Amino acid sequence: MLTDWKGLFSGNRNNKYQVDKEGLQQLTVEKLASGLQSRPGNEMAGLEGRAQLLIRLGHALHEKIEFFGEDGRPGNMLGKLL
Repeated sequence: MLTDWKGLFSGNRNNKYQVDKEGLQQLTVEKLASGLQSRPGNEMAGLEGRAQLLIRLGHALHEKIEFFGEDGRPGNMLGKLL
């Protein structure tokens, strides 16, 4: 079981509170379940689909550097929009 789930979506060990392509691409159903405290008696419905959606988001962040930057952070899109 994951004891410290901070950084679950971050590939940057120095900033566990960000979301980036690396963190999302390394996500697994097991890591997500542990981070969301899904376990027998407290199951989260659709966890596999949610994990796959986040993993695909990581790949999209990687593919669209012009919107999300080299580090593939969703928040970088705001700078592009402004």
